[in-house]
Amino acid sequence: MSRPIKFRVWNKVSKEFTFFGTPILSLDKKENCPLTFLRPSGENIKVMISGYGELEQFTGLNDKNGKDLDWWEGDLLADGGKIMEIVYRDGCFWAEWVKYPENQTALHVIAAWAEHIKKIGNAHEKPELKGAIEC
Repeated sequence: MSRPIKFRVWNKVSKEFTFFGTPILSLDKKENCPLTFLRPSGENIKVMISGYGELEQFTGLNDKNGKDLDWWEGDLLADGGKIMEIVYRDGCFWAEWVKYPENQTALHVIAAWAEHIKKIGNAHEKPELKGAIEC
C-alpha cells in the first residue's frame, strides 16, 4: 500500500508545527542534518533540523470519526479511557500505550479494527494528555 510521504517539524522554541512535502534526499532524522523537500507548489526548500526541532512523519492513516484528521508521529489517540501515542520505531508505526509503554500495537492493526479510536491531540501541543489517568 502506498501512502503520501509528508513531514512536519515541531519547533521547540516557537511551539508550532511547520509542514513539509516529499523529501528529495534520504532522511536519517539526525540532528543538524540538512534536508531538502519538494513543496506541493513545486519549489524545493532546504530545512536544517537542529536541537530546536523534532522531525515527524505522516502515517498515511486518518481519524475514523468522519473528521478525516491525519495521524502523525507524536499524535495522541484515545480508545475509550486508554491513551496511545504514535511512535516510529524499527521501521514501523506503533500505537504505544502512554501508561504502559511496553504495551504497543502496530498502528495499522489499531486502525483496521478500532473504528472508535479518535485523535485527541499531539504530545507537543497537549503534553498534559500524556499524564491523564487511564481507566
